[in-house]
Amino acid sequence: MGNLQKNIALEVIKRIHSELVADNTTDNLSFIMQIILDETKAGAVNLYVKADDVSLEEVCCSPNKESFLSIRVGDGIVGKVGLDNQISFIQSKKDFQIALPIKRWGKTTGVLHL
Repeated sequence: MGNLQKNIALEVIKRIHSELVADNTTDNLSFIMQIILDETKAGAVNLYVKADDVSLEEVCCSPNKESFLSIRVGDGIVGKVGLDNQISFIQSKKDFQIALPIKRWGKTTGVLHL
């Protein structure tokens, strides 16, 4: 990981820690997602959890929306990460997306998509 990436990650972690201690918010996950959105300057941040062996369910997003997606494991960038358990990214002229596995005991339990 490059120095710039380490610095951004460290700043995000510091901000989350300091603001969660200072703010006794009831919706910490949405709050954390908003901090990630602000610090990374991404267009959106989505969190998916593995519902079973074949699907990932969107549980939180920033900016907030009314309906959530269900994605099949293996489909698209999010589904690919859910299957492969490795970071994946797509870059085009207009867009850059990255999906990161959330792991527990070496297995993907969710995906963070920016």
